[in-house]
Amino acid sequence: MNTFFRLGMIYIFALTLAACASNMRDASNAGQKQAALHSHSQDIHGWHVSPTMHGDTFVLHCASNTACEIQIISTDGNLSTMTYPHATPLKDTGQVQYAYEYAREHRNHPSATSTDRQVLKALEPLFKQANVEFKHCLDLDPNLPKYMVACKLTSSPWVEPTVILFATQLSDNCGAFCRFTLLPLHEFKTKLNKSLAN
Repeated sequence: MNTFFRLGMIYIFALTLAACASNMRDASNAGQKQAALHSHSQDIHGWHVSPTMHGDTFVLHCASNTACEIQIISTDGNLSTMTYPHATPLKDTGQVQYAYEYAREHRNHPSATSTDRQVLKALEPLFKQANVEFKHCLDLDPNLPKYMVACKLTSSPWVEPTVILFATQLSDNCGAFCRFTLLPLHEFKTKLNKSLAN
């Protein structure tokens, strides 16, 4: 009787181990699927729009890799436009990289505003990736170096081609963001405005 009992317990234990191993494999496969990256061209031209959030909508339109504009649509429907006709490649991306790493490490900062938390949540798929580097960036206004920077992701967790907009903070205080505020802008196929259309 005891022998049969022990054999039964060993059998149940073996089944439990097999089930646990299967669950771990499934979880690992699910994690691999979530970590899948999409490759995109480094070309920044086109229309890119911020995710839907409770606040202003940002639209980046680049007619080429040197002529861009940012349109800001406020919650009450007002439109303001900043034009950058002489954008240039940003060679030194050290401050951009620092701002990203800071935001990634401080994304749970207690002083983050509700708007910051929404932006950080939108950036979370990127934060989960390892070794994110910003190699293809435009300094939108060379007259104000590194004031407004747009970086195209060539390896991205998003299916849509994505640009990360780095906007200089008006305050020196560092909370959830430092030096730059980051905003993901995803490609939008339909033109939102014809101000730069040929």
